[in-house]
Amino acid sequence: GKVTALKAGKTDITATTANGISASCRITVTVKATIVDIDGITLNIEEAEIKEGESVQLTATVSPENTTDKSITWTSADETIATVDATGKVTALKAGKTDITATTANGIYASCRITVKSANTGIHEADREKDLPFIIKDGNLIIDENIPVEIFNLSGVRVYKSPGKLIGGLPHGIYILRANGKTYKISL
Repeated sequence: GKVTALKAGKTDITATTANGISASCRITVTVKATIVDIDGITLNIEEAEIKEGESVQLTATVSPENTTDKSITWTSADETIATVDATGKVTALKAGKTDITATTANGIYASCRITVKSANTGIHEADREKDLPFIIKDGNLIIDENIPVEIFNLSGVRVYKSPGKLIGGLPHGIYILRANGKTYKISL
């Protein structure tokens, strides 16, 4: 009673006893699906630099186009630096480097090197800090005489270098001030 399919189509298989009693079974033979394996994978980005808290979307393209199983598994080599979701969206968590890898069902993979930079620019807002080594009064900057100070305009040109004292005559505007190992943004 073992039935072997030879080609697509329908047929009836009938079993008949010696005394002429029979039963039939309708067999439908379909074409076996051809499995096309992935032989290559590429990512839209090979290297990316993002800041903490930012995201970047990776997209995987597999070849050939008529691949049967196009499923991709995304992984991060270090999930403390950056994570990746099932769609390839990478989210930066802390400064460092990690590789994000897209792997196909048959084991072919491609990676993207992610460099995460600190979101902290290192510039402190003077109006949000306490215990500053300077004060701004009547448009003048007054600096503690014992603290070495450098002041730069927004073009990066140094406009003042200590010893500290009353500094007047700077045009109104925004400046970068370095003192006590910190960098401040000030507005005069």
